Formats: sequence, C-alpha cells, structure tokens
Amino acid sequence: MKYYLIIIQNQSTQAIYSYDTISEALVRFHNELAYRAADRVSTFCMIIDPYGNVLKKDIWEKETPIEDEK
Repeated sequence: MKYYLIIIQNQSTQAIYSYDTISEALVRFHNELAYRAADRVSTFCMIIDPYGNVLKKDIWEKETPIEDEK
C-alpha cells in the first residue's frame, strides 16, 4: 500500500510525496514539521492512504511576539 505525505508551507508552497511504508512517511512528516527555515512561517503536513483517509496531520506556525499594550 502507498502512503502520501502532503506538505503546505507558508500557506502557498505545496508538495505531495508517496512512500511504501507508513514509517517512511512518518519520518518525513516529523522532519518537515521540525525544520525552521528563516523564511518559513508555517508548515502543514498530512499523511493519507490511497483511499483518502487521513492517518495523521499537524501544523507548525511561527510564534509572533505579543507586544505590550500601553
């Protein structure tokens, strides 16, 4: 069975990769969510099976500092 990793970075750049095992897909899933490039403000990852069932999904968003109101 194939597993598909969908990646959306900064709400615009998209990619879909296929893997033969869920373990391979999970490694890439976690690596993408952990990667912190200077220009990256968000990363959304989702693993689906060939039938479109969502097996795992998560999002990372860059924290923005909260300014004190005065």
